[in-house]
Amino acid sequence: MIKEWQTPAWDNEEKTRLIAVLVTRDENNQEKKSTATVNKFDSNGNISQDWTDILETHGIKGIDKGTKARMAFRKEKERKQRRAEEERKKSEELQRLFNAKLACFEIEEVKNSKNTKLRRKIRKAKNEIELMTYTSVLVMKEYAE
Repeated sequence: MIKEWQTPAWDNEEKTRLIAVLVTRDENNQEKKSTATVNKFDSNGNISQDWTDILETHGIKGIDKGTKARMAFRKEKERKQRRAEEERKKSEELQRLFNAKLACFEIEEVKNSKNTKLRRKIRKAKNEIELMTYTSVLVMKEYAE
């Protein structure tokens, strides 16, 4: 079995633990990849062989470079997740506003009103407060007539 370590990065600030992709190939050249955490010391307190292999292959600078790349990837992933969450919330708000507008136009006084100016304001309301205000004004005007 052939073992290869790829994209190592520091997993803690003390730099006593690494995270890396372990690629293994069997005698049929079947490749398997897994993410592994490698501690500097084994259970006996000696420097582990995997640690030594990674340092010989990639060096400290290579691991530092991998850490920076991993951090940049994580920040970008978090940024995309935040953006997706904001878009989801915005979509929910718009859907809620749309449903509220539909409900307002189900009110008899609004539905049957000839006051196109206020009906247009209700349709174009940008938030629920504005919507409720225009709806209230229209209903009050309809009762006054």
